Amino acid sequence: MKKILTILCLIVGLSQVTNAQLGCTNTTENTLTTFTPISVWYPAGVFAGRYTKYNVVAGVTYEWSTCSADGGNAAYDTELTLTDVNNVELDYNDDFCGQSSKITWTATFTGTVRVHLTEHHCQTNQTYTVLVFRVVTLGCVAATHYPTTTFTPTSVWQTTATNIYAGEYSVYNVVAGKTYEWTTCVADGGLATVDVALTLTDINNNEFAFNDNFCSLSSKITWTATITGLVRVHLTEAGCQTNSINTTIVYREKGINLTLGTNTFTVANNVLTIALGVDNDGSEDAAAFDVRFYASTNTTITVSDQEIGVESYAGLTGNTPSTRTVIIDLCNIAGFSPSGNYYIGFLIDEPNQIAESDETDNSEYFTNPLNINCVADYTVTTLSSPSAGGSTTGGGTFADGTSVTITATPNPGWVFDRWSRNNGNTASTNLTYTFNISSTIVLTAEFLQQFTVTLTADTLQGGTISGGGTYNSNQQVTVTASPNPGWLFEGWYENNQFVSDAQNYAFAITGNRDLMANFDINTNTNSIAQNVDLTIYPNPARDFININIEHQSLDFDEIHVYNLQGQLVKTANLNGSNNTMINLDELSAGTYLVQIFTLDNSQYIIQKVIKQ
Repeated sequence: MKKILTILCLIVGLSQVTNAQLGCTNTTENTLTTFTPISVWYPAGVFAGRYTKYNVVAGVTYEWSTCSADGGNAAYDTELTLTDVNNVELDYNDDFCGQSSKITWTATFTGTVRVHLTEHHCQTNQTYTVLVFRVVTLGCVAATHYPTTTFTPTSVWQTTATNIYAGEYSVYNVVAGKTYEWTTCVADGGLATVDVALTLTDINNNEFAFNDNFCSLSSKITWTATITGLVRVHLTEAGCQTNSINTTIVYREKGINLTLGTNTFTVANNVLTIALGVDNDGSEDAAAFDVRFYASTNTTITVSDQEIGVESYAGLTGNTPSTRTVIIDLCNIAGFSPSGNYYIGFLIDEPNQIAESDETDNSEYFTNPLNINCVADYTVTTLSSPSAGGSTTGGGTFADGTSVTITATPNPGWVFDRWSRNNGNTASTNLTYTFNISSTIVLTAEFLQQFTVTLTADTLQGGTISGGGTYNSNQQVTVTASPNPGWLFEGWYENNQFVSDAQNYAFAITGNRDLMANFDINTNTNSIAQNVDLTIYPNPARDFININIEHQSLDFDEIHVYNLQGQLVKTANLNGSNNTMINLDELSAGTYLVQIFTLDNSQYIIQKVIKQ
């Protein structure tokens, strides 16, 4: 019989162990809300086969239940499975109270968890189920507010009161993310003669933290705020009892606080000597940090001001002042040439490498401004080349770093080319040149004389000419002569002297030029068809002309009509015929040349026509 009981016990034990591994996970979220449990039961409506999400804090105990005694409601056999957001199982329960389930779990991390509801054997359904949840509280809530002041913790221990009784609570301002401490321990400045406990809640008495017997009969809470606002600290005797025994509670914001000590300065020959005082009146030791010094034109010291020095600290023990001497040569700072009045100030722990309980007390400036002059003077000399080309303005003597503007003004018949430096390199091609001076410099405005190219033709019928205009001295110029059909270009002449026979005549201009293009009628018989009887009538004509060609062996096709400026104004074709009619309606009155080409374009015939 003992063997059977042993086997049964082993089976039951194995079933319990196995049961802890049999949780169910769902893929459907019941609601997009992520709940934050408080110290009273709170309901959520859920269906089997879905999960809900909750915010949890490491070390805090939470409960989820479908038991009616807790306020839950389920009309079927429920299962509850607790997982992280990756569905790694943290806890599981089935049949805690009849067919309903309940999980009690102390958080092992701070973050988000999921609670999965299923019907027995991981089934789903559409039956409305009430799942309730809460934070399991350990502390006690006091009924009386005393003292009635709202306290704001700083980095040093402060006393709430020396005559607080068990059964009373006090109120404090807190900021999310900062760490605070409350204690009755004698070592911290508190005092309790009986066994007292401390409970931290929000203003609705939802519990954040609880402690009893941290230091013998006294208690201490260390808490990083999860809210910004008001919290309550409740004092009770052990077992949530009240009494009328005077007790002292002290409190503080825990952390590092670098702040200003006593600071003075003297200056001689532009050398600044600072007696620097920096304190850490926080409870924690500060790691390495820098104090940066700035020169500013106003009393607001920021990183955008001119940095003039830095003092490095290897660290600073909590609740410790420090003093040291800093010497800064104001005229030996790279990129800084002060001239005038400056406020000298400094920033502690810039750029905020250390998280402090108070970041607002890290700057200071000396109220008396310093007159500093380390600036050298430089000369700007402006010249004109050649002197006849124009004039310059803007030269003179200037302080280092000054913005200087110089201007070149060309004389009539000249144009500005560039500003050149002492070494001949180009400084600017703008008439007005602005720069920041950093040394003495000579800048020369270089001017170029302008010349005119005038073009004429000996006859308007002979062709067209182009390329005339105004050019800068030594500029390369090309003039072009284009003969009209039946004309030849003979050459360029200047002052009745032959210059060039190139239709495209190029030269570097060094003075005014007056060029004439000479054209001659093309008498080359090789290109004009011979023995052709060409008749154009009527001539003069009003609206149209008739063209008739007679030749034994040549065939003509393309017809061009030119005005006396050599412009092609009309085209037509014979299309294999020896005669055609051309409409002249669109042409204005005047004299035109009608040129007709052979089919192979090797020969042509030409005749003048008058349009009335």
